[in-house]
Amino acid sequence: MAHQDCRFYESRYPEMDDVVMVQVKSIAEMGAYVSLLEYGGIEGMILLSELSRRRIRSVQKLIKVGRQEPVMVLRVDKEKGYIDLSKRRVNPEDVAKCEERFAKSRMVHSIMRHVAETCGVELDDLYSQVGWPLYRLYGHAYDAFRGMIPDPEPVLERLRTEVHSGETPAVLTPAVLDGILKNIKRRMTPQPIKIRADVEMTCFAYDGVEHIKGAMRAALAQSSEECEVSIKLVAPPLYVLTTQTLDKARGIEVLTAAVEACKASVEAQRGSLRVKEAARAVSEKEEKLLQEELEAAEAANREIAGDDESEEDFEEGMSVDVDAAPALAIITNAPTRCHVPVRRIDSTEIHECAMQTVCVSPSVGLRPVRSSGRSMMVCRAQAQPAQKRVALGGLVGAAVALPSLLATHPALALVDERLNGDGTGQILGINDASLFWVLAIVFGLVWAAYYNSQRDLGGDKGDDSGLTL
Repeated sequence: MAHQDCRFYESRYPEMDDVVMVQVKSIAEMGAYVSLLEYGGIEGMILLSELSRRRIRSVQKLIKVGRQEPVMVLRVDKEKGYIDLSKRRVNPEDVAKCEERFAKSRMVHSIMRHVAETCGVELDDLYSQVGWPLYRLYGHAYDAFRGMIPDPEPVLERLRTEVHSGETPAVLTPAVLDGILKNIKRRMTPQPIKIRADVEMTCFAYDGVEHIKGAMRAALAQSSEECEVSIKLVAPPLYVLTTQTLDKARGIEVLTAAVEACKASVEAQRGSLRVKEAARAVSEKEEKLLQEELEAAEAANREIAGDDESEEDFEEGMSVDVDAAPALAIITNAPTRCHVPVRRIDSTEIHECAMQTVCVSPSVGLRPVRSSGRSMMVCRAQAQPAQKRVALGGLVGAAVALPSLLATHPALALVDERLNGDGTGQILGINDASLFWVLAIVFGLVWAAYYNSQRDLGGDKGDDSGLTL
């Protein structure tokens, strides 16, 4: 028998001002027709004016066919079977109470109907002799069924003595009783409630790890037989304390005491503990999120194949041969590491970088060279052969050009085979002042080239930048 065809309670009709659960059957011009789920599906009507306190623009937005709604009973005509209902007069507190009562009644009705169908008894007889008397004795049959889980005898004894004059109800055969007890234990056994608290714990004193372990042991010491406390590390400094219990209030109390004991222990060692989230009951969704966080932390800490601390890091493309010298240091404005390609120009290896890079290497002696938005690093040790050739070429050129000039210019002719200038009155016999200054500049350039070549080749011992060959 479907639960819509059998009432949950002994009374056939609800009382005025009762809040009952209904299901919408149809919507008409005058209002909505509904069926009272707790009273065998009898018909009632919600007037259009009782749907909402606000102006109604569309009835379909306020109420839909097939939806279950808590409504208040306005009038009951038992002779004609008319029941007027109101939706707008139901307050939120009444809605919560109605939903809780309906859930309990539906659970009781499901057990009674299943036993009646499996044992072959009438559902009305089972309700009249067992179900409705338990409603009167315990306020709700759901509470009576829960009391039968640990020991059914006290409930059955009260049913026999207070309702059936000490006799066992005729419908309550051993098969029916066994079916009721099996269904109660299978459907109504309370599930343990998980209580959880999140804390952040740190200790930077000497042996801080040991102090934190001691605080964790102090928290575990608050466990009891009903509530066993456990603590897990999610990711430093976040820790999670959990317990499972059938009594929610007791579980919160035990877990709060564990947090306080842990806090007192770690603060005594100059540590700190901050309660991120206090002890509370958590749902399966929250537990799933916590498990995902734990798995993510474990995966992050897991050693990845190929990671080796002994593996040396090297700069790709750097072929400078430096004995016992530190690695090349490249300092850039950007935090990225610059791997530069290598190309050879005039027997000199040049490392090019597309970024504007300031390159400093006091140990290797690289010179930064900027050219049209590009930075080139030239190793001084490898650039010295080219510099030496340039200096020698300058000296050879000056040596060839000077005799030619002396031989061809008429102002340099010797007088009386003397070079002291007595016959001309000029220095070295040079009678042209401009030529004198030209010769002076040539000798100055030759000397400057010679001096620079000696310094670059290591002549200046005070310069310790770069390699000394």
